[in-house]
Amino acid sequence: MVLKGNKLIESALAPWQTMEALKKFYFASLQFAMRTAQFGKSDWHEVDRQIRPGIKNTLSLPVTAANEFIYGSRSLGCWGMPIAAEEYDLNIIDTAFKLLTSPDEQVAAHALAQLKDSARHRFREEPTDEMLSTYLTGEETDPTLPRGSRTANHWSIARAASRRMNVSWSFDDGIPRLHYQDITLRPAHRRKVLFSIRDRLRTDRTATLILTKKHQGKVMDCDSLHPASSHFYTSGDFTRFCDFRFSQKCRLGVGLDLNGYKTWKPLQEQLCRFGHKERETLPHVLNHCFGSKTRGYQLRHNCLVDRIKKAAERDFTIVYENQRIPGTDLRPDLVIENATKIFVIDVTVAFEHRREAFDKARQRKHDTYNCLVELMKKPGKTVEIIPFVMGSCGTWDPQNDSFMRNLCSRSYLKLFQKLCVSDTLRWSRDLFIEHVTGVRQYDPAAFPPYDFKYRPEEPEEADPLGPQRPTANQQVS
Repeated sequence: MVLKGNKLIESALAPWQTMEALKKFYFASLQFAMRTAQFGKSDWHEVDRQIRPGIKNTLSLPVTAANEFIYGSRSLGCWGMPIAAEEYDLNIIDTAFKLLTSPDEQVAAHALAQLKDSARHRFREEPTDEMLSTYLTGEETDPTLPRGSRTANHWSIARAASRRMNVSWSFDDGIPRLHYQDITLRPAHRRKVLFSIRDRLRTDRTATLILTKKHQGKVMDCDSLHPASSHFYTSGDFTRFCDFRFSQKCRLGVGLDLNGYKTWKPLQEQLCRFGHKERETLPHVLNHCFGSKTRGYQLRHNCLVDRIKKAAERDFTIVYENQRIPGTDLRPDLVIENATKIFVIDVTVAFEHRREAFDKARQRKHDTYNCLVELMKKPGKTVEIIPFVMGSCGTWDPQNDSFMRNLCSRSYLKLFQKLCVSDTLRWSRDLFIEHVTGVRQYDPAAFPPYDFKYRPEEPEEADPLGPQRPTANQQVS
């Protein structure tokens, strides 16, 4: 089994194709062996242990990368890969529940009779509904009772799986129900058992990554806000291979050759290699490193402005574009208007110090431009300040959506989100490579002249991103 998985990992597929093939073909091919309990729990643990390094290598991640990123919820920005040992237990429970709730009355009656026979041997009396619930849940009510069945059967295996997964059973006149946390599954939900429990487990793993992994969960807190932030996970749309590799490392903050992450060295050796007095961390490189990369910051910023301008040109008039508003010293990126609305738009690319970073960046823009509301007000038109916020690691702020619906259709908005995410990620990757290697990743002659009035974002406080040495819960078992 492991050999087939490793061959797939070593194939010439693109990284996102490899991940999809593992999920849809390799792990799916193991389901029959899981449902029929051909191997024990320890065997499936060994499959996970041997496949995991190959998965991390496919994603260009070091061994210290949090496992929750691989096994967390796909809808929340993780990869949602199956865990073979967990899938084994879930398939055993699912099979038992489907036998007991089969639409074929003979199959359901025969399954219930076998279950009662196993419970009768356990309790040494005719089992009631309560006894059946206790038996399949795996509760130990009387230490004098035998711990096992005469021979292992599907019901004893389902009992062990339920105990490991903390799944409880209840019976009402022989009709079973499954309970996991606040989820209750009735016979009408017999086809949703695997999805419901698996989805909750993956969501919990994502929450563990975000809430308990201070360093690796920081960017993922913002990534989980909107599925567009990880749109390229399945298809690689609008994304170069190098951008894909960088995206995985930057979102966990691991595997990056930056001085600030070498915390075993003296503080002086953790400073920026270009002589700045800040620690060389990812936020510093992508947002705060003044000098030659200022031009790159501006081009990343202008790329997003151009996207918004293109979306607005159909229904809005461009009043100002990167121009000083008369009577003030303010220069918003765009001022657009139509028959009823005036939008003052300013784009900012903030590093993802959790989702509060987006709120702070948005509030700074409001504080700066709120004075324009009264100044630009016209009869019959409302004036609105629009901070357009993107994350440096290519994360989309869902609060941009309400504004963008004024400019474009919902179908184009989905494309617009993907393009902005990929554009930001591409420029951030180029800025990082230029910082580390000293080689500029773009042709300056291909872009308009410098605009010296643009400045990169100033750091608000001491950067908290730099990690300490990996802790025990960050190591791969």
